[in-house]
Amino acid sequence: KLEISKLTQTALTHIRAKEWKSAEAITKQILDLSEVSVDYFYLKGNLHYCYGEFQTSIGHLNTALKFNVSHDPSYFLMGMIYAKRNEWEKSISYFEQATQYGSYNPYYRMNLAVAYYQVDNFDKSAIEAKRTLELKENYTFAKILLIKSLIRTNKKEAWFYVQSLMEKKTDSVNVYPLYIQLLFEFKNNYTEIIKELGKKGNLSITEKRYLAY
Repeated sequence: KLEISKLTQTALTHIRAKEWKSAEAITKQILDLSEVSVDYFYLKGNLHYCYGEFQTSIGHLNTALKFNVSHDPSYFLMGMIYAKRNEWEKSISYFEQATQYGSYNPYYRMNLAVAYYQVDNFDKSAIEAKRTLELKENYTFAKILLIKSLIRTNKKEAWFYVQSLMEKKTDSVNVYPLYIQLLFEFKNNYTEIIKELGKKGNLSITEKRYLAY
């Protein structure tokens, strides 16, 4: 098992580096050691996911889960496949199981938050974004998704978070539009909106709409 574990980590390193042939060769070594290894079927599923062969990937991942019903990486990858297909309800089911068995993984939580957002479940999206930030405090994407979710459910709280990011000048490209949106929808501060947008050269259609008020 220790040898298979080491080989699996090496294969995953090759996959992250897009060194497919090397990953395939190491995956074959795992099969030679055990024909019933969950790691073998997970890696095969991972590789076919990378090749865009989602149906084949699902087959391998289902086999991995037959050998280990609590294998959170397989659940997560299944969630990613359905997310790629825009089948968000299915992806939620798998991301939820991934977080059940791998509750301390911020990336599982983050993708679950994204999936909830995609189906307009903004309350749960905000909850999972917050849980993500408990695990990875400086995860800017999670903060931005949290603000987007809170804009739909609790603009006062959204304003608190967006002010914090503005003060730190964090990812201004994505944060600034949310700041302007909240100035308009929550603070009704048209004077500040005019002042801020006056600094910009090219305005988006939405920004022009704000000025029209």
